[in-house]
Amino acid sequence: MKILFDAFKFYLIFALLFSMGLGILWFYNNLNQSYHVRIAASKPGSETYNLIKAAADVVAKQNDNIQFELVPSLGSSQNLKLLKANQVQIAAVQADSQLIDEARLVASLFPDLFQLVVREDSDIFKIADLRGKSLALPSTSSGQYKSFWFLMRHYQLGEGAFDYKSMSSSAASFALEKGTVDAIFRVRPPGSKGIQSLVDKIPVRIIEIDQADAMGLKLPSIDAGIIPKGSYKGTPALPEKDIKTVSVQRLLIARDDLDEEVVNQLTRVLFEHRKELLESSTLSSFVQAPDRSKGTSIPLHQGALQYYDRNEPSFLQEQAEPMAFIVTVFAVIFSSFLRLANRRQKNLLLVYNEELGKVLKKAEHMTDKIKLQTMADHLNDIFKKIAKDRANGKLTAEDFDFIAFTWQMARDEVNERLLPQHGSSGPKRDKAESKA
Repeated sequence: MKILFDAFKFYLIFALLFSMGLGILWFYNNLNQSYHVRIAASKPGSETYNLIKAAADVVAKQNDNIQFELVPSLGSSQNLKLLKANQVQIAAVQADSQLIDEARLVASLFPDLFQLVVREDSDIFKIADLRGKSLALPSTSSGQYKSFWFLMRHYQLGEGAFDYKSMSSSAASFALEKGTVDAIFRVRPPGSKGIQSLVDKIPVRIIEIDQADAMGLKLPSIDAGIIPKGSYKGTPALPEKDIKTVSVQRLLIARDDLDEEVVNQLTRVLFEHRKELLESSTLSSFVQAPDRSKGTSIPLHQGALQYYDRNEPSFLQEQAEPMAFIVTVFAVIFSSFLRLANRRQKNLLLVYNEELGKVLKKAEHMTDKIKLQTMADHLNDIFKKIAKDRANGKLTAEDFDFIAFTWQMARDEVNERLLPQHGSSGPKRDKAESKA
């Protein structure tokens, strides 16, 4: 029994020391770990760039070991290439982009709306009216460019249906202003500053795109959206009524191998520092957690998942009752084991006491030297067994002392009778011998 307890104590102490060592190592590593993370957002000054920069600045302010570097880019396609090559670790992309295996979702930033803007004096009132016209399209490396051709395929308008050129947003606005193009296409959040600056210069009209639900059958990331009446001008209202269009979420994604702590801190800031972020970007009010009840084509990053599940009970909390039951069962089993072990000890104690009691009783009336010597040898054998059982933990120190005391009484009685006899017994034998 003693060996069992000694082994249990050894393993318990070893487990505690090992756990403490791991804890100290984890704390030391995290204390000295620093992160330099590159983010592909968009062009400096854009809605996406301003929102991400504001969040990155707050994270860096609160965490000395996390530094972000914003990398200017031309759009979703380029961002995904940079992310795949690990030249950036975080990126903003349209949800309808062809995502890569390394990508993990962090948050939905805001809805991007398909916005087809034409000169007010043009005869373009619906998508079909684009036939034969001249269009300015976004950069070929942007998600907007791919979104436009997805839209055209739905309306069965091929590349030969109109003239088009890819150009920067500023160049496209200038071309529309000067009348060298009839329309421009943008995928931008409601109230886009770029479109607003164009509205302030020339009269324009926004074309309705009314088949978003049908497009969603082809591309699940597509939703129906609305450009609210008066988004760009109140009097006269522009648009003059709520305009139906296509909506696609702007997503914040990260590489799957990016440290969870970095992503967790960025996610926390996006949701817990909205007031501070609003000073730099009104779009921060649109930031939301992915709707996991509908499923998603891209897995969540573990760092973001930890934040979203922060109020959920941990595994230990969820399993508290079953674990308590298991602990109780083990406690009962261990207690029963102890009682059984104690009972065996007591039974062994009784066996030795009973055996020594018999020896002591026999020794009180025995005079035969040979039998007494045999009894003494038997007592020695009993003591060897007692000592062995004590060494093996079958007897406690108190039990051993008690049995040893009884054994000593029996041994003393036997030794006393083995000594040469003096007194009445000697003369009686002499008289008997003389009579004989």
